[in-house]
Amino acid sequence: MQGKLLNDLGLFGPLKKLIDGGLPVFATCAGLILLAEKIDDPGRRDDTRPEKWFGVLPVAVKRNAYGRQLGSFTTRGDFDGKHDFPMTFIRAPAITEVLSPDVETLSAFDGRPTSVRWRNITAFTWHPELNATA
Repeated sequence: MQGKLLNDLGLFGPLKKLIDGGLPVFATCAGLILLAEKIDDPGRRDDTRPEKWFGVLPVAVKRNAYGRQLGSFTTRGDFDGKHDFPMTFIRAPAITEVLSPDVETLSAFDGRPTSVRWRNITAFTWHPELNATA
C-alpha cells in the first residue's frame, strides 16, 4: 500500500534516486519491506503487488512473519553492542535471508536478524521508536 501510494504521488522515482545517491535512510517495519531486494510473499492475494519496491537493501523479507496485529509483542535482546534492549514487534516482517556479506546484523531474535545496516541504510523489523532506552 505504501509503495503504491509513493508511486501514485510521483514520489517513488525521486526517493529511489536520493537513496541510490547515498541519502541516509532509517526504516522500520513496512519501510524495511519497501527497501528489501526480495519480498517472500508466497500467499499473496494481490497479483498487482510487485516482487520488490525499491530493492536497494540486500535482504529478503517476509511480511507479518511474527503474526498479525494481535500477535504483536515486546522482547529484550542485544542491539548494536547494547544488552537488554527493548524491541517491540507489531505485525513485523522477518528478515529471512541476508543476500550480501556486507550487510551488518545489529540485532536478532530467534536466530533471525531483526535490524541491519548496509551502506547508507539502517533498517529494523521492530519499532525502536516505541521503547524507552534509558
